[in-house]
Amino acid sequence: LYAWDGLIDEVRIYDHSLSQGEIDALVAAGPVASLTTSTTSIAENGGMVSVIATLDATASATVNVVVGFTGTANDPADYTKSGSTISITSGSTSGSISVTALNDSTYEGTETVTASITSVSGGEAASSTNSVSSFTITDDEAQPTGTLQVSPSTIAENLGAAVVTAVLSHLSVEVVTVN
Repeated sequence: LYAWDGLIDEVRIYDHSLSQGEIDALVAAGPVASLTTSTTSIAENGGMVSVIATLDATASATVNVVVGFTGTANDPADYTKSGSTISITSGSTSGSISVTALNDSTYEGTETVTASITSVSGGEAASSTNSVSSFTITDDEAQPTGTLQVSPSTIAENLGAAVVTAVLSHLSVEVVTVN
């Protein structure tokens, strides 16, 4: 018996159709990339998370894992990232990029970021079904409060008019009702 070193040095072509199981076995022959995050929640005021791509085996060449980001948080308004491609060098099994939350003065509530593998290239690697990982950005602003201002403060009973203005303590992306 020979130990397989992960390299194919000879291919023979036969007049034979492969079954789905045989095709799956051939495709899965290279390392498989998956995605995780170093934590599931970060603070808006400077929190940082690592997005980590991991191979289930070392690759014979550098593997590039391209990561896409979606969710209720937006780049670059709510966070920045050190890149969108994670390079895993030959002989290694993981690499990472960092995502840092940006502080602001607007109430947004807790926001989500979902990182997902959009493509894998190099080293005969493939993407796994575990190619998505999410985390939240916890807002550091409290929900705004509102006050009413009336101008002028006194008016005539028969023809008077006043303007009533609702004022929030700070900005909010959510609808605020003042009763």
